[in-house]
Amino acid sequence: MKFRLFFLLAILFSWSCANSPSIGPSEEVEFFHITAPSHLYFKNIRSSFYLQTVADNRGIDAYRLRKIKLENQTPAVFAEIIINWLNDQAFLSIRANGIESAPQDTLQIYWTDGIKKGVLKMQPKPSYMDQYTFALSLKEKMDNNYKLSLKNGSDEHHPVFKNHMERVWFMTTLRDFQKLIEEE
Repeated sequence: MKFRLFFLLAILFSWSCANSPSIGPSEEVEFFHITAPSHLYFKNIRSSFYLQTVADNRGIDAYRLRKIKLENQTPAVFAEIIINWLNDQAFLSIRANGIESAPQDTLQIYWTDGIKKGVLKMQPKPSYMDQYTFALSLKEKMDNNYKLSLKNGSDEHHPVFKNHMERVWFMTTLRDFQKLIEEE
C-alpha cells in the first residue's frame, strides 16, 4: 500500500516537473545556461555589489550595479544581469536611461576615433543574444578608446558615458555576466 502511494506521488511529481512551461521575459528567449558553482559564486560574492529586483513567483532576479543611479539619467546606457534560477539561465539586458524614444526606436550609439566613425545599432525588442552581441561590440569600442555618443530628439550628440567610472560599471557588469555563464 505504501509502495503504491509512493509510486503514484513520484509519477505525479515527475510529470508536473517535466511539463512546466519555459519561463522567460521575452517570447524569443535566447538563453545562456549557468552552472550551480558559477551561480553560487555570483549569488554569494558578486551580488553584494548589485541591487536585486525579484519578479514575484517567476524565479527571475534582475541585478543592476548599486552605483548606477537611474534618477540622474546617467549613464545613458547600462547593463543588467537577469537570472532565471528556475531554469538555470542568465541573460544580459541592455537598458537605455533617460532616452525619450528608446523603447520604440532602434538604440544607436555613434562611435568615432577622429578618423574612422560608425554606428552600433540595437533593434527594438531585441533578443537576449542580440543584446549580448551589442554589449560585446560596445566593449570592443571602449577597449579601443573610441568616443561614444547618442543623439537625442534634437539631433545633438551626448556622451554615452560621462566619465571613466560609468565605463567601468558597464565593463564590470559584462565581466560578471561572462563569469556567470562561464564564457571568458
